Amino acid sequence: MKKIYVSRRKLMQTGLLGSLFLGASSGLVYLLEPFKSPTPLPGEWLLLQDRDLVALRAIAPVVLGSRLPASGEEHEQQLERVLRSADSILYYSSEEIHRQSRQILDLISYPAYRILFTGVAQSWNEASEADIRDFIDRWSNSRLPLLQSILHAITRVIQAAWYAVPESVARTGYPGIPNNARVLLKS
Repeated sequence: MKKIYVSRRKLMQTGLLGSLFLGASSGLVYLLEPFKSPTPLPGEWLLLQDRDLVALRAIAPVVLGSRLPASGEEHEQQLERVLRSADSILYYSSEEIHRQSRQILDLISYPAYRILFTGVAQSWNEASEADIRDFIDRWSNSRLPLLQSILHAITRVIQAAWYAVPESVARTGYPGIPNNARVLLKS
């Protein structure tokens, strides 16, 4: 077996470049922070942003499959209710869930991260169902438990949101969430 030696100079250069990259990335995030709207305007989404909705509108139909109507106006209305429900679920959770949700949604929404981590080169609204299925398969079979956990979180929120929409589960015989929890999900 061939041993690989790294000189001290090369190690220091790599560490310095990594530090500069992380510093520049966090600086960019810090500079863009003032442009974020801290609280939603009336009639807007509670926690989800436009770029998050584009990703979730593409991913949710693949996750829910035949549970959503195939196409048309009914499909769009049901998908809208599921996304509103997901927004409420995330919004009424803890601050830690808000922070983690934001990180996950940024990871799948920003173009550079989307291409690098999900393997979906085109924007979510242009991605084919096969591209999205490939992304889901890659992450569910990934060697990295973190990617599996992130995918699990995304799919669990979408599925929970679907179950929180009363008319979506009428045909399953599931009575829906308890009334005391339903109050929290009203938007």
